[in-house]
Amino acid sequence: MNGLRKRPLVSICIPSYNNEAYIAETIQSIFNQTYQDFEIIIVDDCSTDDTVSVINSFSDKRITLYQNPVNLGMHGNWNKVLSLANGEYVKLVCGDDLILPDCLERQVAAFLDDASNDLSVVSAHRKLIKADGKESFGSFYKFRAGYYSGKKAMRYCVSFGTNLIGEPMAVLFRASVFKEHNIVLGSNNYMIDMDMYAKLLRYGNLLVLKETLAAFRIHPASMSGSLGLKHYRQFCEFIELEYITSIFGIRFYHRLIGKFISFNLSILRNAIMYMGR
Repeated sequence: MNGLRKRPLVSICIPSYNNEAYIAETIQSIFNQTYQDFEIIIVDDCSTDDTVSVINSFSDKRITLYQNPVNLGMHGNWNKVLSLANGEYVKLVCGDDLILPDCLERQVAAFLDDASNDLSVVSAHRKLIKADGKESFGSFYKFRAGYYSGKKAMRYCVSFGTNLIGEPMAVLFRASVFKEHNIVLGSNNYMIDMDMYAKLLRYGNLLVLKETLAAFRIHPASMSGSLGLKHYRQFCEFIELEYITSIFGIRFYHRLIGKFISFNLSILRNAIMYMGR
């Protein structure tokens, strides 16, 4: 043995910022996995609460904590934490969300069963939870389980006016795609997950598992808890980007229908958030 640390198969990346109330539960949900070959990389973006103290209360050597000297903002911190991943597969989990016990096992198995090696992203269904952890309303739109080409996946997302693939904690992706193509996430915070999926699906395809394997927390302090119509406006900006329209063949009618649905979903999301307080 040369004393070098074995490279983990999976990197769990947590971009944290003022997650004191939830991050212990987030980290524990990772340690509760039936699949244990992972590392946890946390980059704290100058939290002003006790987030770092909570993280440091965990003594497991699989956790590596970095603290930014200056606040990078959401997209800067996501890029930073993803750049530090060492695993063959990567999952980004925000500091208030959860993954269910068999999440990694199911998603890693899907990649290992990918004989054609053409999958970039494996997603699963997720449930919505309130600030107190109790289950909230389910998703109104989501992909049915199955295999989708990257082009078809992005067309569906645009046409349905929303992210059908799921929030990052519901997704596992191939690190080689991210690194070989020097993927950098854009500054459109409300569409940052879709931007990530689009850049990954340019080079591979999507598999959606039928199981519910993650939980997305909605609370007033979260990004989703402050949407207003910002999500709609940034969705409209995102789907007009040249790389979206040209690479994925997004037509005018796809975008028109998507904008109409996105506007109504923005209103509905906010109603659900306030009802879930």
